[in-house]
Amino acid sequence: MREKQMEMDRAHQELELAQETIRRLEQQLHELNEAKRDLETKEQELMNLTKQLQSERLMSEEERGRLVSEITFREAQVAEMRTTVDAKTTETNKLQQQVEEQRYRQLNTPQTTTIIMVCKNTTLSTMDRRFDYAHRELDRITATDQNVNIKRKLEMLTKELDMVKDDKGITDYDVLHMENRRAGRDKYKTLRQIRGGNTKRRIDQYENL
Repeated sequence: MREKQMEMDRAHQELELAQETIRRLEQQLHELNEAKRDLETKEQELMNLTKQLQSERLMSEEERGRLVSEITFREAQVAEMRTTVDAKTTETNKLQQQVEEQRYRQLNTPQTTTIIMVCKNTTLSTMDRRFDYAHRELDRITATDQNVNIKRKLEMLTKELDMVKDDKGITDYDVLHMENRRAGRDKYKTLRQIRGGNTKRRIDQYENL
């Protein structure tokens, strides 16, 4: 009888530990969401300031210096916030793993059924709902991260393309090369296409003489 009571006490402690871990995971997910929203806001502000610096070519040296200082300050803010988000993401993944392990133990411990009948406010179904919610929320955050990364890469490519247009103009080679990179073709085919185009133009010019 005493041994049975000890087993029940141990199972009860494990159940409470699992609940506490889920609570921490929910709190961590909330904090991670907030940190990511703040980071996205600061990154957008930094991007706007950078675009302003690049577009306003006629601003005074004083205005340009002030804007550069502001950009430097925002860059430091963004770097610090990214570090915070990375740390919270690591902690969230760690807590999620702990919850999964504890949930598995609870589902495979015979004493858990007895404990559930005794503890009216503690049920595995409640834990399952909270765990599933936390899991869905983590999946949503991951999907959002991927979309943000894709958007950021597209903006960087657009900025590079604008710089090429402003500084040098787009040549036939530039257009074909960017198209080939997107389609996965090699640069030698690009060169052959350019040479073929140049040759055709020379023939057309000769025939028009």
